[in-house]
Amino acid sequence: MVQVVFLFDTEDYTSPVSDDAILRLAELLRGEGIRGSFNIVGELARVLEERGREDIVAALRHHEVNYHTYRHSWHPTIAEYSDDPVWERPLARYLAEESEGSAIVRRVFGVDALPAYVPPGNNISAQSLHGAAKLGIPVVAGSLFKETGGKAIWYCNTLNLECNEYLDDLLLRDGIGEAVGRFPMWRAWERLVFCCHPNLIPYAQFWDAVNMKGGNRVPWGEWKYADRRPEADVERFYDDLRTLIRRLQAESDFTFATCRDIWEQENGAAERSLDRGALMVLLGGLEERFGFGVSGSDSYSLADLFQAAVRALNGDAGPYRAGAPIGPIQEPEGIASPLAIEARQLRLAAARLVDAEIVPHRIPLGESDGGPGPAIGPGDFLRAAVQVLAGADSARIAPGPQLPDTSGFYRFDDFRLAGTWIYSDDFKDEWVTRRLRWQSWTIRGA
Repeated sequence: MVQVVFLFDTEDYTSPVSDDAILRLAELLRGEGIRGSFNIVGELARVLEERGREDIVAALRHHEVNYHTYRHSWHPTIAEYSDDPVWERPLARYLAEESEGSAIVRRVFGVDALPAYVPPGNNISAQSLHGAAKLGIPVVAGSLFKETGGKAIWYCNTLNLECNEYLDDLLLRDGIGEAVGRFPMWRAWERLVFCCHPNLIPYAQFWDAVNMKGGNRVPWGEWKYADRRPEADVERFYDDLRTLIRRLQAESDFTFATCRDIWEQENGAAERSLDRGALMVLLGGLEERFGFGVSGSDSYSLADLFQAAVRALNGDAGPYRAGAPIGPIQEPEGIASPLAIEARQLRLAAARLVDAEIVPHRIPLGESDGGPGPAIGPGDFLRAAVQVLAGADSARIAPGPQLPDTSGFYRFDDFRLAGTWIYSDDFKDEWVTRRLRWQSWTIRGA
């Protein structure tokens, strides 16, 4: 059974015309018995209240309300201010600003929690993804993972879902015939996540492309509007959307869900614990494949295994209870030649890491034979830990990978944010893309 999710990036706070598209979508879906997931920008929630659009607020009470950042594309965007060598500054800014924005959404729509966070475009950073988890938002939809076939992926302590079809293109551009032709492909997927931008129904161009592409092109509040679509095209979209929903309902292969449904299905709130025997099995498997491991019904990221190994080296005999670790925030630096590490050295290094939330990129070992000791990378640490935990007086390790094998999920090699979306022309992307790659230490399967 393929789960079908309808996500609506509800973001245009510049035009009341876009407001009417939100209302019409909410009413259309409800009329067809579907709960959509509406991802609301904080500033839009504020102006809907200011404009007296209680009709929209009431209509969305039937649907799931999620979060789509405070001001969406207004510069500096999340990725732009995250391009900072200091990890803590962007994280603190994200938590401060998005706490305020998400509180506005919760208050205006009368909800206690927001199940999902949907970044605008590819406007993401490692700090923002970890920050969403810290804000209590457990699902990230529209993440950087592509061509997953609808599989969920744990990354940066959130459950990541791919938006794998865009109604903006599929219906507004191609029409219902193209959508029907994709049914055989969709039946092979685990999940079909439709994304749609309500503002693109009445307008032929994104609202933020007109006002914010490459920088803040207008003063705040002095908004420009894109060209309107012909009314016939608008009506055809709504007709096609209704037809698409009914065709999906008529098929036995499809069922409908929200982001909260998927979180509950994946048992997202469940506690994961790993005993010493299972830890040793997973650490031993890293020689064959340096990546996340599975024990029973639970998966464990490399960052989980690192924290579990640190605790075991510090004499903690109980099961490791998985927390919310952060992967390296600088480039991991491994050894360049084979190295012997005394068990005493490794345990002393682990003692210094027992309270660390962040996986270190470089781990000093302290003195060796009376002189300064070497430093190893986090991957080296795991390869040494399995030997010491098995009882060896010293561990012998060779140079090996410091970043996990992500080929089954996403190839980070060509991923880069600068020059894409509507980022400022001076956005250099010196840190953001690399830190997202280093956070592959937090990847695990759902």
